[in-house]
Amino acid sequence: MRIIAGTARGRVFMTPEGQDTRPTLNRVRESLFDMLQFRVPGARVLDLFSGSGALGLEAASRGAHAVVCNDADLKCAALIQTNARRLGLAENISVSALDYRAALDTLARRGEAFDLVLLDAPYGSDFAYIACEMLVERQLLAEGALVAVEHASKAPWQAPTGLRIAKTRCYGECAITICEE
Repeated sequence: MRIIAGTARGRVFMTPEGQDTRPTLNRVRESLFDMLQFRVPGARVLDLFSGSGALGLEAASRGAHAVVCNDADLKCAALIQTNARRLGLAENISVSALDYRAALDTLARRGEAFDLVLLDAPYGSDFAYIACEMLVERQLLAEGALVAVEHASKAPWQAPTGLRIAKTRCYGECAITICEE
């Protein structure tokens, strides 16, 4: 896969082997960042279900001030760190390998607040919905923050209390829903 835009534009990064992760397709990633283009530079970004790290790496390349990538899989987390170093983005990216609930609790204890949250949880799970509830409850969203949720287009997204849907775009079997407070 390649970084689409920014300082690492066109550079290739490695993705995890096997079928355990589902990297966001280039065209979907490009469309997502087109929707968010003015919100990324200088933003504090959380990529909670990082997998390959494609979303977090793209955000860092496009000028995000700080990106936190988290994936429960240790191999994915190590690969994200390697990719960040290889792409010259390591200064702006921190990586953890925690269950998403533990990651959110840890970030809340640190007093973190994010301008942009990227959620690409496993399709068919309720992880993204629970994560959104936790983001609101633990006050992890900065004023005016956006939450971008990737989900199966066959399963329309229902925003939890505290968030409202701003827009949804479908790309075949995948959809992106942008939520705001």
